[in-house]
Amino acid sequence: MHEFFPGDYMRSFIVCVSLSCGGIVDEIDRIVKNMKGQEEDNQAWDHLSDARDFFAAHEKTASPAQRALALEEILVAEGSDWNWWYGPEHSTANDPDFDALYRSHLANVYRALGHRPPEALAQPIARLRHRITFIPPEAALTPRIDGVVTNYFEWMGAGLYSPIQRAAAMHGQPTLLRQLYYGRDAENFYLRVDFHDLAGGSPDNIKLRIGFRGAASPAVIVSFARPGPEKAIACEIRPEEGVLALAAPLAEAALGRILEIRLSLRAMGLGTELPFDFQVTVWQNNLPIETLPLEGWLAVPLPA
Repeated sequence: MHEFFPGDYMRSFIVCVSLSCGGIVDEIDRIVKNMKGQEEDNQAWDHLSDARDFFAAHEKTASPAQRALALEEILVAEGSDWNWWYGPEHSTANDPDFDALYRSHLANVYRALGHRPPEALAQPIARLRHRITFIPPEAALTPRIDGVVTNYFEWMGAGLYSPIQRAAAMHGQPTLLRQLYYGRDAENFYLRVDFHDLAGGSPDNIKLRIGFRGAASPAVIVSFARPGPEKAIACEIRPEEGVLALAAPLAEAALGRILEIRLSLRAMGLGTELPFDFQVTVWQNNLPIETLPLEGWLAVPLPA
């Protein structure tokens, strides 16, 4: 007995009609693609499946109130046509808003159960239509860590990642991250973060997570505090799983008009003779709200 699947029938049918029914072929092709699912559709369903699996694994240890809240968020994510709007076939001007709201409901499932949401939920699903300016690092650099652009040449040769057009972050908030400059020398990784508006607001409930792929210490957390109305904003850097802040020889940061950061490669467990990848995520009130790059990781090659 020969196994015969629907896809085999569709392909054979297309062959039969392709010589005389081009319009039918196009329509069948469209139907098959929609049945298969676009990349964005599949990713949206994967996030929902992960949240549902997480709920199933943790509901028995949650309190009744936690369980009820988490289940409500799952049902909201399941009970509407969220995933209908992903992919190019049903695109609208409100795609980013629906995307952010959908991801916020899924993030709330984890939060309701007392856990940290996956950072993947801070990255837009409807991401393929974003426009960015991207320049890879071209030379070694050693900027002064003081929170200001000291001179025109300070970040020359750095990599640049800058989304040109972006909608709101999760929960409908304006985006905070405007662009990233980054690079390294023989011993340190340097990162400059340009914000839309952070220093002018209240940064106390904002944290940055700088994640590294393949590092012994997978991430550092940068937190901010304003000691007083007329005081400069203080920055603290610590390993994600650590309690104590990293001392000045290992890391330093300064926030003024920009945020400038230096991290020792050896302290992070990154080889000084190897390239590495990183990403930056903004956390607010224990939720990831936005990530740069908008998809994947940024590569930091060896200095030329």
